[in-house]
Amino acid sequence: MLYKANLQDRAVLAMWSEKVSTVQQLNTDTLFKPFNPLLILLELYTNLVLFCKEQHFNREQTSVLISIIKTVHQFNTETPLNNTDHCMTYCSELLLCHSVRRPPFSIDLFSSEQVTLILFYFINTYMRHYFLYKCIFTPEVWSSLNSELRTIVQKEVRDEVMRLTSQLQQRLQDSADQLNDAISKLETNIKVKK
Repeated sequence: MLYKANLQDRAVLAMWSEKVSTVQQLNTDTLFKPFNPLLILLELYTNLVLFCKEQHFNREQTSVLISIIKTVHQFNTETPLNNTDHCMTYCSELLLCHSVRRPPFSIDLFSSEQVTLILFYFINTYMRHYFLYKCIFTPEVWSSLNSELRTIVQKEVRDEVMRLTSQLQQRLQDSADQLNDAISKLETNIKVKK
């Protein structure tokens, strides 16, 4: 699957590539302010842009790499389950699609050496802090046990009441039958004696 950077990614790339020092200053200024998950993403992308500059990636390579990491991050935080292997495989597949020339499915954007460097960087940054990203960015799943428990208890109580009601009706019917039998025997005995 060929991944093209959208306009928002390109705008963010332009802002970051021109103002990396401003972003770093922003990070140090907001270091002691209340926790903000966006600052963590900002640091992730800032470090990614710095890595791209160190490796002398062009704008297209930088844009695609940011989009790949963004996509892998979204894939990571879709589920609260541990999907480290899937994230690593997904990142490798996306990089492979951008390192082999097989139009329209893939383009030759990264060399094999660059892919190796990118994977090494990805493992040592994102995957090293995988569970931190998972904890911070994965939406919490809350299931209301009270409502589920209430429903289960109501059903069980209803079933038990129905069972006890049918048992009580059966006992009353048996008692009525025994009483009718006893009365009819007494009536028969009284008629015989007369």
